[in-house]
Amino acid sequence: MLAMAVLAISGSAVASAQYKFTKIDIPKSIGTSALGISNKNEVVGQYVPFQSNQNLGFWRTNDVPAIWHYPLSDPKGDGYYTGANSIDSGRIVVGAYETASSVNGISDVGMFLNGGTYFDFTVNGCRSTVVNGINDRGETAGSCFLPTSDDVIGWFSTRLTGVVTFRCPGSSETYAYAINNARSIV
Repeated sequence: MLAMAVLAISGSAVASAQYKFTKIDIPKSIGTSALGISNKNEVVGQYVPFQSNQNLGFWRTNDVPAIWHYPLSDPKGDGYYTGANSIDSGRIVVGAYETASSVNGISDVGMFLNGGTYFDFTVNGCRSTVVNGINDRGETAGSCFLPTSDDVIGWFSTRLTGVVTFRCPGSSETYAYAINNARSIV
């Protein structure tokens, strides 16, 4: 009976929780996707401008009022695609951009955006690299295509290990989307 009372109390606490929703909508766009959030509630993602086939990145700060940075478009890319996938508490944005010269339709280059400057990131031995996650230690995780097949492997990078690639046993595609401060990767 005591267990039932505890369950009833915890259930009512969840049912009465209040949530705050913030609309993320880039003006004059036909679609906006929020993909990453920092521990300081800064949000990054991508959007499609109205009457365009581009995918461009954005960053929404947690300043009061919020400051929107868009488009994020790596100047070394073809202008068609720059994705902002994650942001750390130090305002380093990670993602990827597409180049004009694709190899078998795959042409992503990993990207870091720090203080207004873009930096490339590639995994040796891969033909295409995407940086999907960054934690507050500056450790990153992502995925890349192998050079001779469409197989995708995951990777992570720390100061201690450098870049380490991995594959889930028995799979042809392994994607690493996020890394937390405990170095757990999903």
